[in-house]
Amino acid sequence: AYVFSVCLLGERATIKKSMALLLCIGGTFLVSVLAKPNQPISLDSIDLMTFAAAILFGLWEVLYKRFVVGENSTTLLLLFIYGSYGIAHLFLFWVFLWPLNQLQIEMFSLPSKDQIGLILVNMFLASMFNCSFFTALALLDSPVFVSIACLLTIPTTTLVDYIRFHKNLSSLEIVGGVMIIVGFLLFSVACGPKT
Repeated sequence: AYVFSVCLLGERATIKKSMALLLCIGGTFLVSVLAKPNQPISLDSIDLMTFAAAILFGLWEVLYKRFVVGENSTTLLLLFIYGSYGIAHLFLFWVFLWPLNQLQIEMFSLPSKDQIGLILVNMFLASMFNCSFFTALALLDSPVFVSIACLLTIPTTTLVDYIRFHKNLSSLEIVGGVMIIVGFLLFSVACGPKT
């Protein structure tokens, strides 16, 4: 998102922003890759697909900011775009149920009462996240700031795992989480008081 923002939105690249971004990337790497000492570090097709998805998501954020959000964009247009994602999910994702079930790759069964409750809670939280995310993209100057803010879920999740499930934290998870938080704060300062 940073490279695309500089190229397509004219966002000013600065040393503070670059250092903040490197801190966040390094912290994410520590938490997600190095903090698992029993697992060998390897690169497979899933990792490459995830990397490609991250690049495409960063491009999408910048294109959304450049072409959809603007001075002439009405609230109704933005709400239409929010809703179109839900409609696309409704009409596209369920299509894969039948072939996956028929080929016995993954068997489909109706959810239990407990699962329906979890699905409803998840739907509500996902809607709130999307609404907040799209609003932040619309209101804030830098889509990179929004991306880095989303990375704060990593140390938050790690902390909740520690408090709620008594999961032992490795020193790399702690250092990585602190790096993400410091990177976010540094990027906030580099963006200025308007952001």
